[in-house]
Amino acid sequence: MDRLIYTALSGMADSMNRQRTIANNMANAQTTGFRAELIYATPVTLKTNGPNPSLEVRSLADGEVRGVNMRAGTVSQTGRPMDVALQGDALLAVQGVDGDEAYTRRGDLSISPEGILQNGDGLPVIGGSGPISLPLDAKISIAGDGTVLAANPETPDAPPQVV
Repeated sequence: MDRLIYTALSGMADSMNRQRTIANNMANAQTTGFRAELIYATPVTLKTNGPNPSLEVRSLADGEVRGVNMRAGTVSQTGRPMDVALQGDALLAVQGVDGDEAYTRRGDLSISPEGILQNGDGLPVIGGSGPISLPLDAKISIAGDGTVLAANPETPDAPPQVV
């Protein structure tokens, strides 16, 4: 009888993981660049060591998040020139709060008062050599491949330069 408590506990833990994942997906459905978590549940069957080794004594459930749904959602036009929509499995590298490199799909970009390219959470966007620093007086554009370009407004005929 005591062993049945483990079967019940594993089922409850699996249900709680499933509810947490569904609640998280629903809460973030309107978040910019969000991708839904996918949960997988697998049965774990224990077999006896007694006289009949093929006898299954109990079945436990093991459920956990093992990935995200990377299907593209709808792209909303914001009218903001710095906003980007990441396509496919692309991710944007940002400097996390702890200083480590992190990845996001949030593409609502802006320029901080210090001239650093940042996302909507205020995290600096990282390029090949650290946070991307932009000239404050330049006209900034982002090419389809993610290249950040800066054009000098004093020389409108000159091509934009890669930052």
